[in-house]
Amino acid sequence: MNKTLTRLSSKSNSETVDSIIFTDKNEKENLQEQSLNTLHTDMVILGTGVNPNTEILESVVTLENNFSKCDAYMSTSDKNIFTAGDITSYPSIHTGERVISLHYVNAQQQGAIAALNMLGKNILYDYIPFYWVRFFDKSLQYVGNTESFDEVYIEGSVDEFKFIAYYIKNNKVVAFAAMNRPNAANIIYEAFRNNLIPSGKCIIKGDLNLDKLKSILKNVKPRCAKAECVCASRNKR
Repeated sequence: MNKTLTRLSSKSNSETVDSIIFTDKNEKENLQEQSLNTLHTDMVILGTGVNPNTEILESVVTLENNFSKCDAYMSTSDKNIFTAGDITSYPSIHTGERVISLHYVNAQQQGAIAALNMLGKNILYDYIPFYWVRFFDKSLQYVGNTESFDEVYIEGSVDEFKFIAYYIKNNKVVAFAAMNRPNAANIIYEAFRNNLIPSGKCIIKGDLNLDKLKSILKNVKPRCAKAECVCASRNKR
């Protein structure tokens, strides 16, 4: 993905910032006199990642790298305390890895599961992480979450910004990315949800492509969201 974003940046005629200088009025005039190639602004916004604000949880629940360490039911080491969202790490039932899903949709889903389990519903969090970003007028979708992989199989052209990338580990597709491939991410998301993801070898050999996978999914009985199902069943009582 770094290669793709770097090429997008170079094609957009964007420039690289070598340094950021914070100045007062006199220093600003001095820079102008030196004829440096500068861009003057009142504000600079830096995207440098996140650091979970979990100080309130210290000595209360188990933390791992400052993230609240939950089980697959969003429960912490104290079974009366639940967490969700950007401060939470949890075990993925699809890869077996402990992951962190930094996206508002995942936070909403985790919050719903946590609330239901506070009510004693005992519901597993098995949603598939989904992310997307728009970068220089190009949209990149990503499904899944993994810390490592053995190989990446590319279908299409990264150079032309029209591709599908399968992240494969132990012959299993553990994550997926796509650019300029309409509905590809939705198809893979549903395949993950229904445990219909083909093996890595099957993908590489071309035995099962997205069109065939879409046809298979059409015959699968739809699954409703857990929160909606539970609420609907309660309303019928």
